Amino acid sequence: MEQKEKDWLKKHFIDGVLPPFSFIYDETPSSVFLCNWQKSYKTERLDGKTKHILTYTDPKTGLIAKCICEVFDDFPAIEWVVKLKNNGKENSPIIENIQALDVTLDCKNDDELVVHSAKGSFASREDFAPIDFSLPPNTEIQFAPVGGRSSNTSAFPFFNIDFSGEGIMVGIGWSGQWRAFIQ
Repeated sequence: MEQKEKDWLKKHFIDGVLPPFSFIYDETPSSVFLCNWQKSYKTERLDGKTKHILTYTDPKTGLIAKCICEVFDDFPAIEWVVKLKNNGKENSPIIENIQALDVTLDCKNDDELVVHSAKGSFASREDFAPIDFSLPPNTEIQFAPVGGRSSNTSAFPFFNIDFSGEGIMVGIGWSGQWRAFIQ
């Protein structure tokens, strides 16, 4: 892994005040309360990668938000999964709007973002053809499949966000309904 990936990992998972995921809990954004929850951090060395496990625990209700992040030795990639578990004795308050990736990318003020992806499946000859979305500054794009299948219609769960001469590849490892906002 290159220094750039190490720095990003350290900033967002190890030293960061808030992790790169979010959710609403009892009508309150996680950015408001996660810094007050009990936090634990551990690493495990595995064959060809390092696993970082961050655990946030609500001291009042026992809800656990666990982020398992894997960093690969031979590839400039970081992947993670967020798991929520009610460890309390009562039903948890409502959890909604879970965002497994909620980050701000550092773009220059006048840069236009370009999202490179593919069409989803319409059951036609043009299924999975390349497609680009341009985003001028201060605009947003939202895309999602319909019908509960990960690439149904115009959305595809793998895309590249190109900005400021750099980029980030995103792969949504979920075989059901999903939604992405880029602004």
